Amino acid sequence: GKNPDEAVVPIVGVYTAIGSESSPGIQFLDTMGMHDLAARALQFFVEKQHEDGFMQNFGGYMLETGSVLWSMGEHYRLTRDSKWVESVRDSIIKACEYLIRWREQNLGDELKDGRGYGMIAGKIADPNDMYHSFMLNANTYAGLSRASEMLACCDMENSKRYKVISEEMRGNIRESFIRNVTISQLIPMGDGTWSHSFSPWTEYVGPAGMYAKGGKWYTHGTFTARDMIVASYLILQEVIDPNDPLADIILNYYTEHLTLNNTCFSQPYYSPHPYAHAMRGEVKLFLKEFYSGFASLADRETYSFWEHHYHVSQHKLHEEGWFLMRCRWMLCLEDFAAKQLNLLSMVPRNWLEDGKEILVQGMKSYFGTVNYTVKSKLGIGRVMVLIKVESGKCPQAEIITIRIPHPESKKARFVTEGKYCPDTETITFDHFDEYIECEVIF
Repeated sequence: GKNPDEAVVPIVGVYTAIGSESSPGIQFLDTMGMHDLAARALQFFVEKQHEDGFMQNFGGYMLETGSVLWSMGEHYRLTRDSKWVESVRDSIIKACEYLIRWREQNLGDELKDGRGYGMIAGKIADPNDMYHSFMLNANTYAGLSRASEMLACCDMENSKRYKVISEEMRGNIRESFIRNVTISQLIPMGDGTWSHSFSPWTEYVGPAGMYAKGGKWYTHGTFTARDMIVASYLILQEVIDPNDPLADIILNYYTEHLTLNNTCFSQPYYSPHPYAHAMRGEVKLFLKEFYSGFASLADRETYSFWEHHYHVSQHKLHEEGWFLMRCRWMLCLEDFAAKQLNLLSMVPRNWLEDGKEILVQGMKSYFGTVNYTVKSKLGIGRVMVLIKVESGKCPQAEIITIRIPHPESKKARFVTEGKYCPDTETITFDHFDEYIECEVIF
């Protein structure tokens, strides 16, 4: 790994690289502008790829192929490096063709009507659950979709083909998830209402931890492990929109039954549900998990993260990577479809106390390099905002928002630029040049 021209192993702690668990670390390298190192980490999977296109490096996990394609797609979104895409084009195509052949084995009549039709079956982690898992298929859809985006710069024929297939697969996944929600139990909520539930895969009815169809589901210190690492990936990987009513169902169940302080009971960073909170503007829920998560897993001596609350698997880079991505989401979060860049959308109020300053320099986003400074001068009732986004080769954002939460929840009286929404404490800019300068007056 010390040779600057060769691949590096993106280990996830004491374990070797895993396509799924290495994803947050690689994506964080890219967001910090360390594109060469991120590309070398991705090259590990290219060089270890099987001849048939399958990617598998650890424990018989079967979701790595889609996960790696997804991370490759994120690398491309953040760099727009078409030469790099051309250098790994053959690997991308081999991986996509493998996933397509795998999917074609699951087009039988017995799987129609939401029973897993058009989805692949296989294990996603340590347990040998060879089912049509929603997490496995979210990874696969995201991989094929990102492959279509990447290849648009050098192979339009395959790009169009993968786009069609990925959209078909997205429809298949949604159909199966909707059916699963329909046949699963209603579950009581703490406020006296009832909510829908769902299974981790199409072959079950309701949460595995409720044992509606029997089985042996205790693993990794909890009965809820299968349920908590599956459905939120449908939101993270764009099968379900964060504001879709299906997302309401997923988050209602997660926050009420799968978490304490919105933090999962076992290997909590395997659940990306805070991404959904961030995209939905749910600040309190996001921050509850943010602080509870790292406070419960960060070692008191080394400050590196354990994998589990019961202190198994030390120095776990997968957990640290997802924590760092949560930091990134707090500071900079894109809505790619809406061409919108959201800044400071999840930060705590006390970060804006008088005299404090938030400075971001050189953060990479879908819309280019992001730089901004926010200076709190609330002693005189002012907050100063300066934003500069250099799009470069990236598409330009059409909307930029920045949230300025007052430490005492006061609403701004006036802003010198943009449109202020008191409900969300957010300023929206839809007409701007490279620089935005704004004064927020309280």
